[in-house]
Amino acid sequence: MERIKSEHRAGKYIADTLDSAISLVNMAKEDGLTVSMGDLPVLREKGVWALISPRADPEGHLIGWRAGVYPLWINTTLVKPGEEPRSYRELLEPRWREKITLSSPVTTPDPIYKYLATRKAGVLDDDFWRRLGLHGVKIGPSFREIQLWLAQGQVAISLTSLDSTMAPYVKQGAPIKAVEMAEGVTTMPLVVAFALIKNGPHPNAARVFVNWLLGPEGQQTYADAAGGMYPLRNDVRDVRPPALRVEMKKPLVVDFSMTLEATKIQREGTLARLLGLEK
Repeated sequence: MERIKSEHRAGKYIADTLDSAISLVNMAKEDGLTVSMGDLPVLREKGVWALISPRADPEGHLIGWRAGVYPLWINTTLVKPGEEPRSYRELLEPRWREKITLSSPVTTPDPIYKYLATRKAGVLDDDFWRRLGLHGVKIGPSFREIQLWLAQGQVAISLTSLDSTMAPYVKQGAPIKAVEMAEGVTTMPLVVAFALIKNGPHPNAARVFVNWLLGPEGQQTYADAAGGMYPLRNDVRDVRPPALRVEMKKPLVVDFSMTLEATKIQREGTLARLLGLEK
């Protein structure tokens, strides 16, 4: 972000596109660093999107191209078959005390997305998060730490990890499995987005590239290479291993407006206070 700003101040326009977390790409838009993608042909397609359209904002500056799923994750060595929790409320039982981890809402937005999605659906309230904070939950500064703890068996359950970031551990044979909660699965259809940089040197080529990446060939190419991405389109094969999949009976969708709200909640420390982290 700072590099793009510096280049623009110097009148040097090097980058064509910005690809990052949608909240960061939106910051670039608010700083006047992006322009609209226009009416990309792929965005006119009907009935192909798995959850919602990739167009995040009405002006067409932010185009999502990767989806993410936040199920519950278990270490299958510590949580035996038939003992998996099936409801978030079960996590407050004594048997799971000091066995749960989540990333810090101070440094990562992931737990805030789950907080907002479950609150909007009316399935979890603030009292759940207060009680979870008193339950000996282990807070990690980033998603990397909590995934490593789960893979190594330091904790039995991870509450806030994406399927795509869990994929490398599963590929390496870590005893990790996704579990679907009765309340639903938090899903972020536009977790990562593209934007065109203002005054970029190749705007038409950039649009062609984004249009290809959102098409069936581009989405399948990336899905095959990454191996851990929930398909954005329903005409793309899901190549994730079984341990990364859930049935998605009740998707709790985090839309673009909720990502903006998550930024506000993170800044104000709302979830951090509920979890008792202000101490």
